[in-house]
Amino acid sequence: MVSIEVSKSSGHYPRDFTFSTGDWDAIAPFWFPVAFSHDVTDRPVAATLLDQRLVIWRTSQGVSIANDLCLHRGVPMSMGHINNDQLIC
Repeated sequence: MVSIEVSKSSGHYPRDFTFSTGDWDAIAPFWFPVAFSHDVTDRPVAATLLDQRLVIWRTSQGVSIANDLCLHRGVPMSMGHINNDQLIC
């Protein structure tokens, strides 16, 4: 199982999040499972954690997680592929 920790927010919330700020601040500091380890292979995996869209991928260095958005194309990075240990949109 792949888990990530969301740091306690200081007024920075995802756009259009559906939680109240009090609920967000109460649950954000904890670890949450976002994918099964066996599902994170040589292809990017899309996940959502606390209304934040994420992309998860595995390289020779381990597992990485980032926002699921290509900044230059505006499409989900989870639609991309892995090439030489790099996530390509």
